[in-house]
Amino acid sequence: MTRFDQAMAAATAGEPRDLRTLGDLFCAMMLAAEVTLEADRFEQWNHLLFDYMKRNNHPDVLTFCGTCCAEVLGAAGQWEDGEKWLIDTLRALESSGQRARCVHPATRLASLRVMQGRLEEAEALLRGYEDLPEATQPQVALFLATDQTAMAAARLHRRLNELGRDTLLAAPLLAQLIEVQLAQGDAEGARTTAEMLAGIAERSGRDRVAAEAELARGSVAAATGDAREAAERLGRAIELFTRYHMPHKAARAHLALARGVASEEPERAVEEARHALDAFERLGATRDADVAARFLRELGVGGRTGPKLLGELSKREAEVLRLLGYGLTNAEIAARLYISTKTVATHVGNVFAKLHVRNRAEAATFAQRQLPEDVPS
Repeated sequence: MTRFDQAMAAATAGEPRDLRTLGDLFCAMMLAAEVTLEADRFEQWNHLLFDYMKRNNHPDVLTFCGTCCAEVLGAAGQWEDGEKWLIDTLRALESSGQRARCVHPATRLASLRVMQGRLEEAEALLRGYEDLPEATQPQVALFLATDQTAMAAARLHRRLNELGRDTLLAAPLLAQLIEVQLAQGDAEGARTTAEMLAGIAERSGRDRVAAEAELARGSVAAATGDAREAAERLGRAIELFTRYHMPHKAARAHLALARGVASEEPERAVEEARHALDAFERLGATRDADVAARFLRELGVGGRTGPKLLGELSKREAEVLRLLGYGLTNAEIAARLYISTKTVATHVGNVFAKLHVRNRAEAATFAQRQLPEDVPS
């Protein structure tokens, strides 16, 4: 990383005449930052590089590799801006027939789509790229979202066997494995994996890995009923994730903390869960927002704002309801939202059940009365 610092300093000082040199260098540095988990250094150079492009009137030097920019924006919670970079980069690759220079943007966009609850789109993005190393995490997230925990575990173990389980590269995969193990009810397995992750954090001295380890150990404590340890570790995770501007991870830690203290401190659990819900909704993390809202309902309180029944709907179900209000058929809704008619039918059924309406006409009336004004596209 010291040599990358020297190279970037020379490049942004104007030594190379060919801008592709700068692009290649920045692309390689992104991969190096992933290996060393030095995202903060990557973010600093990202800002300096944009300043350089602006000063020298080279705004398009990185358009071939917007994955880099999206990575920084996504970590900082600027998902909308990061999404635009990924979409533009993917379209540029597809139109030119070129190969991705480092991390394929389809895999990063798939990760975002899973968090947004757009699972069919995520699956389509990963098709053909499943065996890429960088596809492991979005593929596992998709398996988790569809309750295929055995598939998720198998994919993670395969990749971890390739990498080894005691390196920095293994850290994000171990964090996902803990999530899978907890979903499978394997608390002891999750505890063992969490200790492995904590060992990597201690050896590396990286605060971001330490934050992941605290989140993992706190989540295991919450799952096993140790409210005191859960509160201590998850509080530390929140502090670290907040310090490094990682709002999505911080929100996940808040929700884990809510679960950990629910039995002993129900009021605190409500506060933590609401904090998480607000953060998820600001980010557009639909799946996590739905989980937080459901947990709040389990605590006996309302989650989302607005009419009570609307608060029961997921973001996607609310989108379907709005289109029902326009009188669209299932096929038309499917085309508008880029999902299958079967998925639309499932959403429509959920909308009917949650709003206590009997047919499309009643749902359309509800939408027209209760949903905010919007102009159909």
